[in-house]
Amino acid sequence: YRVLFNTVCLLFNTVCMLFNTVCILFNTVCILFNTVRILFNTVCILFNTVCILFNTVCLLFNTVCMLFNTVCILFNTVCILFNTVCILFNTVCMLFNTVCILFNTVCILFNTVCMLFNTVCILFNTVCMLFNTVYFIAF
Repeated sequence: YRVLFNTVCLLFNTVCMLFNTVCILFNTVCILFNTVRILFNTVCILFNTVCILFNTVCLLFNTVCMLFNTVCILFNTVCILFNTVCILFNTVCMLFNTVCILFNTVCILFNTVCMLFNTVCILFNTVCMLFNTVYFIAF
């Protein structure tokens, strides 16, 4: 019985190790995905800085524009088009961040599963150790 039980313990520990390998790999994916998120958000921030600078130029140009109207209409069209690009890019940033939040939720849930499974592994190993201790004392 002892050999059989220890074989079960060994097999279960192999399953624990394999599952922990999956946990580690998945966490690596989570870390890589969050690195991409940080890089993409940096791009979003830089692009928004460009949007702010361009809008400052638009504002300054519109101040001068009160004197020359035809050029102003054309430049304001450019300002409107660029602001549309800014809005679209910010929508992409928001959607990407929503995907990041959802993926991070998956990461958290998967890590919870990993922790619960590791708790089961620890409890089962405790049972294995107790069984072997009792067997050693009894025989």
